[in-house]
Amino acid sequence: MPILTSPPLIGGTTETISGRVTVEPTRGFLAPDGRVVAAAQAGIVRDGAFFGVTGNEPLELVATPPGVGMKITLHVDEQGTRLRGSRRIERVVSVPDSESVAWDDLVDVLPPVAGDWIVPPWAQEAKDAADAAVQAAADAEAALAEYESLPSLSLLFENGLV
Repeated sequence: MPILTSPPLIGGTTETISGRVTVEPTRGFLAPDGRVVAAAQAGIVRDGAFFGVTGNEPLELVATPPGVGMKITLHVDEQGTRLRGSRRIERVVSVPDSESVAWDDLVDVLPPVAGDWIVPPWAQEAKDAADAAVQAAADAEAALAEYESLPSLSLLFENGLV
């Protein structure tokens, strides 16, 4: 299982971030180690690095198959203290099957949020396929109309044109 690594994550003031992280697949799937279910699991972000829930072991992710994303949510403490609240940073990514993967190397599988709407890649693919089917039907209808506008072979024989 890939270990989530990163150069230390820093905030806008060049201080390393701290907080917690939750990891949850977008749907269940079969992995080499067992069945992965869509349940969130927690980890810790300390001094800009990712750790498992105890804070001692590295944060390990399950590699995702095609069509499945891993939702990673960072809950970053403001100014390094829980007293001021936290900010949420969320990504849905594809996790490669490798020994480790850096935060910056994770590939986002959902496009950036535009307003309140997110169009998942599978929905865009379904829309594109539906649009292609509608276009193919329109092309077939146009070809049929063109064929039907041609004079019939019997009419050509009757008029001595053939």
